[in-house]
Amino acid sequence: YSTHTALYSVADSTVRGINEEATSGFPVTFTNNTATNPGPQSTFTGNVYSWNFGEGAGNQNVNVGSNASGDTNRTISNTFNLSSGQQNAGTTVTYTTSLSLANGHSTSPFAADMKIIVEPDVRANISGSAPIVSTKSGDNARDLYDVTDLDGANRALVNFTNTSQHADDYTYDFKDDSSDTLSIVEDGSTAGVVGANLQKNFAGTSAGNFTTRFRAHGTPDTIEQDDEETIIFTMNSTPSAPANLSTKSLTLSDSAQGINPHLCANFDDATGSAPTLAAGTSLESSTARRYTSGTIDTNTASNFLTNSCNGTGSNVNQTVTANINGSASGARTFTTSEGGANNSTFTKLVITNHR
Repeated sequence: YSTHTALYSVADSTVRGINEEATSGFPVTFTNNTATNPGPQSTFTGNVYSWNFGEGAGNQNVNVGSNASGDTNRTISNTFNLSSGQQNAGTTVTYTTSLSLANGHSTSPFAADMKIIVEPDVRANISGSAPIVSTKSGDNARDLYDVTDLDGANRALVNFTNTSQHADDYTYDFKDDSSDTLSIVEDGSTAGVVGANLQKNFAGTSAGNFTTRFRAHGTPDTIEQDDEETIIFTMNSTPSAPANLSTKSLTLSDSAQGINPHLCANFDDATGSAPTLAAGTSLESSTARRYTSGTIDTNTASNFLTNSCNGTGSNVNQTVTANINGSASGARTFTTSEGGANNSTFTKLVITNHR
């Protein structure tokens, strides 16, 4: 048996890299440059290369002459990654890798070492959402409206939350066209850095989709890095405000009770406000019907404003009242919440299908 000199190299001679999020670490390709021509394992059964990447996984054995990855003049790859704790803490880790060749010689195995240094990754992490999320069907937290709503809230606002890692400074390109940008240094307190939310007013933005590009830049150890994320928002066309409840009409849905009912002579008019009623008036019309029992149903009024500006506007606390014989016999002041307590019985007034 002969002595040998184990030798290996790294592509581009790189031994320091980044725990890159996109590649789940620092990928390294090694080349086995052992040039002393060890014999094949098929002939010399003890001839085996052992690769150890220093991450605790142990040796990876390759038979000499097998032409497998890591054999003489062949490459072998490994991705060196920091643990989540090391990445979060910004810890640089050095891995000691080794290539050894064992044969029957008394001084084997013959080994060579190489250090791979992995630095933490600068990671841009940004989220953005409207502080008041639209409840319109199909909308989400990134749907905006260039309007101040009936409660006085600006619906073109976005709250940005920065949860990036290991950056020294940030750039917000709000329209992704350099027309509206913000550059700030990580100081722990300025709006837009980690832990300090940033609110942006997109009022005046044309209807349609637009992109906010966010860039994090820093040098956690020795390598200067950049990372970016984008968020797509939609500026929607402003919808028309619904009409007030007073603009809606309720009509009777149930048929009159009785056979061809009419008002008789000398009837008692307890309404005090129905000048169209007279002896002989049909009680099967749209405004006067004869009922003697049960619940009287109406049509469904829709697309109306139930309550505006939380009591500060001119059209607030809109109310439906049931009048029987000219006197209020039940009322409901609608709330802005859908259904719930709005759908109930209020003395003689029964409300259903509020939504």
